[in-house]
Amino acid sequence: MRKTLHEYVIDCYYNNKIENDGVSEQLLIDIIYFAKLTNRTPKLGDFIPCDEEGNVLDEPVDTIGGVEFYAKKYQAAKDRVIFKGDWEVVKLGSDYIILANEKDSISFWYSGKVQVFGKSITRIEDLPREIEFKDGVI
Repeated sequence: MRKTLHEYVIDCYYNNKIENDGVSEQLLIDIIYFAKLTNRTPKLGDFIPCDEEGNVLDEPVDTIGGVEFYAKKYQAAKDRVIFKGDWEVVKLGSDYIILANEKDSISFWYSGKVQVFGKSITRIEDLPREIEFKDGVI
């Protein structure tokens, strides 16, 4: 499960990230980064590969000719994804996108509104804790 800020701070403390009976500068940087990350609004590109404008990118079929540039663009977008799971678009409407994996479903409205099981979400912290960060994000 994804940690709350409180759990993250305690975990940092008890995993020997405290140096010389004081708080290390890197620990404070990590905590500030985590707090900023969890307090921002989730984006579609946090779950699936999207371009800079938020348009969903399809996985490239092969890497010959003109597709090679697209494959690099797709890989860069895939690297920007911050959540674990095999999310896929299950419905693409005129003004919304619904993502799903084997256990969760999330609705994104192009107006920027995000809903999970009918509940409006304004911060990553408000997402269900079962939706975890992929390795290397924090």
